[in-house]
Amino acid sequence: ATRYVDELVSVTHPVSLSYTIDPNSASPFTAPELPITNNSTVPIRVSVLNLSSAAGGSVRMNDVLPSQYADWSRLTAAQTKSDIALGLSVKETAAGGGTWSEIDRTGPLYAAAVSGKTPLGVLNPNGAVGALTLTAKYGLAWDKAYTSVHSLSLYFELTD
Repeated sequence: ATRYVDELVSVTHPVSLSYTIDPNSASPFTAPELPITNNSTVPIRVSVLNLSSAAGGSVRMNDVLPSQYADWSRLTAAQTKSDIALGLSVKETAAGGGTWSEIDRTGPLYAAAVSGKTPLGVLNPNGAVGALTLTAKYGLAWDKAYTSVHSLSLYFELTD
């Protein structure tokens, strides 16, 4: 008799995440890590489907590449409120014995560079927790506090 087993993809992660840009701080950009837990019994490939500016904040930022400006610290107030290069990275630096069995990108994946399903890496099974981190290039000419919203869609799939 042949047995068929359905592999269950079970992944948990936060639903929302906030970041702060405070030009008066020693490290102006701060964001918590985004933990992804693979509860499956098989490795799961983690990809980004979409990372983009969304409606809902007091200012809607345009996603641009880090190369948009030669010196981000010299942006005008209008440029500061308009453009951001928001990136997402796998926190781990080496694949293998750790949480990730494979890391597809060693540098940040910037929102403006996401086109379709973009692989980040393969998360080990059985409760491995892999962290993603946010990074950004941004202007510092803020006149007051604003909120901006980004939407992140991840794609999880079985590996071959």
